Amino acid sequence: DVLGSRGLGDVYKRQKYDGASHGEAATANVDGATIEYSTDNGATWTDTVPTIKDVGEINVTVKASMANYSDATATYTLKVTPRTVTLTSETASKPYDGDPLTRPVVTIGGDGFVDGEVTDIKAIGSVTNVSDSPVTNTIVYTTTDKFVEDNYNITKAEGKLSITPLAVTVTAKDYTKYVGEKDPAFEATVTGTINNDTVSYTISREKGETAGTY
Repeated sequence: DVLGSRGLGDVYKRQKYDGASHGEAATANVDGATIEYSTDNGATWTDTVPTIKDVGEINVTVKASMANYSDATATYTLKVTPRTVTLTSETASKPYDGDPLTRPVVTIGGDGFVDGEVTDIKAIGSVTNVSDSPVTNTIVYTTTDKFVEDNYNITKAEGKLSITPLAVTVTAKDYTKYVGEKDPAFEATVTGTINNDTVSYTISREKGETAGTY
């Protein structure tokens, strides 16, 4: 037989996408044999070993020929499968403090990206006020000209960012009056606010005009 062990029978070569080209060369058992390859069912032939880089599949026919020998042929398949990538952004909350809550760090799991194809991976969620909560901690990234979307199965797990109400204490002041007098203008002390924020409040007392504590 003219074809050697790397050219006989059906070979199925599976490779996860890694940014490189992959091929499978055949060998001949007889010195001087000519090895040719076809990727179109024998319509055309070349002595260049077929390669595959991006996700997909190539069916290759290889032929070895030499004077005084019958041609020998075999087939094999080259296949590249996608990389699996998981991107996870944080979930977080904090009491209102007037400053935006952000969590830009993104955890990359699975196979990850091939070097040089994706940059600036970050989460851009931001929230400052309780009324705007929750917001999605959206994940974004920048791709280079080497990036091909079909080479990846990308899953995003995006967290939520929330602002909770800030605890504020309103303490009414103590007052004394004599029976028959009008109530004074009640006031209270407010503690816990920030950034010169103001809190609206009303003060009322139990009904009663006889001597006692209300």
